[in-house]
Amino acid sequence: MAATIGLLVSVVVLRTPACYVYECREGLVSFGFSAGLIVVGVSGTLVVTAVLIDRAARLGRPQFKWAKLAMAGVLVSSCSGGTLLAVDGPGKPSLFRESRDIQRALAQMPGVQRVSTESAANFSAIVVLTEEASAQQTAAVIEGFRDRIAAAPDFRRWRTDIEFRRLDDSFKAGNEGFATAAARAAEWHALIRAFPEAQVAWTYNWAYFADMFLGPGDLISEGTFGAGAISLKPLRTNDFDAIGAAYRRLIREFPDLGSAKWEIGYSAPARRLLQMNHRYPTEAELSAWQRLGEDHDPPRDVVMSSEFARPSSSPTVPGVTEQLRSEDFDDAKVLAEKHLPILAELRTPIAYLATTSSTDSLGSSGVRSLYNGNQPPYDRSVQITVSGCDRHTYYHRNPAEQALALRYENC
Repeated sequence: MAATIGLLVSVVVLRTPACYVYECREGLVSFGFSAGLIVVGVSGTLVVTAVLIDRAARLGRPQFKWAKLAMAGVLVSSCSGGTLLAVDGPGKPSLFRESRDIQRALAQMPGVQRVSTESAANFSAIVVLTEEASAQQTAAVIEGFRDRIAAAPDFRRWRTDIEFRRLDDSFKAGNEGFATAAARAAEWHALIRAFPEAQVAWTYNWAYFADMFLGPGDLISEGTFGAGAISLKPLRTNDFDAIGAAYRRLIREFPDLGSAKWEIGYSAPARRLLQMNHRYPTEAELSAWQRLGEDHDPPRDVVMSSEFARPSSSPTVPGVTEQLRSEDFDDAKVLAEKHLPILAELRTPIAYLATTSSTDSLGSSGVRSLYNGNQPPYDRSVQITVSGCDRHTYYHRNPAEQALALRYENC
């Protein structure tokens, strides 16, 4: 029993998401705690098995299995305590005192409701702001966090970031962006004021190193170009016009944020997304987007992006995906017939997909990439590169695609 408890304690301390190893070890896993766990586990195991061996001897039963149990219990208890002693991760120092001090210091600053920290791939501070928090107060928190990180030698081997949350809005910056994060946070506050009925999420110069189970790790980054990555989700409407209106207002009032990677739209009840990579949409693109939304039937999800990586070495082009909530391929063909002329008016290559399948998508290896061989699943999808040319060497086209390609592709 004692050995079992010891094993469970070690697993809990190592795995529970409420206790980050680099922050908790010094406070919870002292030498005395680990040594005590070993002593209690070993002693408890020996006492229990001694009683069982004595009882077996008096009843004339075999005693060897209880001796084996004693050996197993001693081993489990010793390993559990030893594991806790060695819980420090390789190459990074403990942050118990630093995380505690940072939480206390930031929590006392004006505009802050509460603060927590996480030490996993990065050391992260999560700051929940009051609803009345100002841009100046947010900037002061960023500067205070940055100064404390710079002053603590143990952070030199850590990637760090800070995330602010205010109601449904969020702003996250990594250590490479700390020097200019205060100015970006002020613009985040301005966006919140301009779009009070929307959810604004901004990621700026953030990255973390992802350890891989096999092979070397990889650096994952987001918002490292221009003004970062900004998502705006209107909360009380779900139509194409609201998305277009949001972009037009951004163009008028926030021209400097055109360098961001933008995503404006909804995920439910129907997916409507207009994504722009480091530029705002042109008026012609906004008009095309609005016209795509004029058809309410058949129900579908629509995603329009300014950049889509085509197969092979072809340059990126804009992409439009219409994923129907219908299994009738005739609906996809009718939709393509209506919408391809709209996209052709833009006079630039655009990858277009109308599909009745949840697995087909515009992707780097093609819409049919999930299927072996080059026999297409007919009566499912229409993919055309409007005003451009894609040879589609990775699959054979169905008859509907072939007919539309003759009209809208330039090969």
